[in-house]
Amino acid sequence: SSTSPIIIDSLTGRITTTFGLDLNNQDIINVKSILSSNGKWSIGEEGKIKAVVVETNKVTLGKLELQKDDGTPYCIRIKSGALLVTPGSCSSDPTSATPPPPIAPPPPPVEEELPTQNSSSTSTSTPNAST
Repeated sequence: SSTSPIIIDSLTGRITTTFGLDLNNQDIINVKSILSSNGKWSIGEEGKIKAVVVETNKVTLGKLELQKDDGTPYCIRIKSGALLVTPGSCSSDPTSATPPPPIAPPPPPVEEELPTQNSSSTSTSTPNAST
């Protein structure tokens, strides 16, 4: 008897394989999250990567949040070449918040000529010019 390398559970739709999965240079799209089998790393749908160790050649950061040994967070940034250390989380750092877009000025008022209630009762008189 032969076993299928890919098994699809008919009730849950869960796909399992008894072999490594080679996607042959294809994308994985519309993924909510990726979790390791031992729980030591994950990539969540909001873009957060959790890992025990990160090894890379380069890291580009906008802000860096570090915690003291007592768990107190500090936000570290560079502004105009100066190192700024702010107590608290970077997400709560008021100086790093993106300002809201400017409010557009209100449109100029539209001048409308209001109709008079009784146009026949309005008369215009001009003084007599004497020569």
